[in-house]
Amino acid sequence: MTSRTKRPLTIFFLGWLGALLASCSPAESPILVATAPAGAPVTAQTLPILDDYWPYRVHLDEPWAPEGEQPIAQQRGLLMRVEDAEHLRVDFGRYGMHSVPVGMTDVLEQTKALRAEGNDGKIDNATRMIGRALGDPRWEPWRAYRRTDAAHRDLLLVGMPLDRALLAQMQEPLSALDATDRVRVVMLFQGEITDQEIFDVLFELGWTMPWLLQRHTRGGTEAYLNEAEGLPWLALVTPNGRLLHQQAWPADGELTRFQRILTAREAHWSAAGTARAGAGDAASS
Repeated sequence: MTSRTKRPLTIFFLGWLGALLASCSPAESPILVATAPAGAPVTAQTLPILDDYWPYRVHLDEPWAPEGEQPIAQQRGLLMRVEDAEHLRVDFGRYGMHSVPVGMTDVLEQTKALRAEGNDGKIDNATRMIGRALGDPRWEPWRAYRRTDAAHRDLLLVGMPLDRALLAQMQEPLSALDATDRVRVVMLFQGEITDQEIFDVLFELGWTMPWLLQRHTRGGTEAYLNEAEGLPWLALVTPNGRLLHQQAWPADGELTRFQRILTAREAHWSAAGTARAGAGDAASS
């Protein structure tokens, strides 16, 4: 493709993005449900909605220091998610989790390479991070939840205290969403409690949805949630960690907004299924 054809495509995409933003309520952030048009270039502006191709790790191009802190000695970190066109949320292990400028990393180069190669069979970032640290309350004694049970599904993260009465109220609407093919509910219990205490309550309720083990709850909350006011909160993220929607638990217990988002996501899943099937046919031919 020549530079003459690249420029109109870029102008088209930015115009499409601007029109979509102008038509959206900031509170609902429907832009986060969007997917990039076929052939849209990989740029800082398109990066937030190209989560199918986000790399697992990113590298700092040069030494970088969070504001008011010493430079991070570690040059490589785990990409938790792209926050916006300017910032990534990166976990540097013992050096902490930080919001890093996109331009300070190799994320664009890696995303371009992954998109060119195709993404069939890639283990999604959020599934990879969360799936290795889940407790399964369906068995006594409790056991680790199988990561494959959450593969290729959006994740509905639910942050709340360990409150038996509140859980009983939330159980039916959350179970109805979890029973669908495209979302897995994961509980993130906040506070100083043990996994055994969590299991005892969930098992008594006949709860079937996994919880994030307590040693990972703080990191999981920091990685995938924007600042929240109070509990309980809900955050819908893609298998690769892109935040689609976040809100407080609705007073009426109705999760209609999440149902609308998941319905809108069906086009993405249909396209992803077609792409995987095509890749499989090509490999077998």
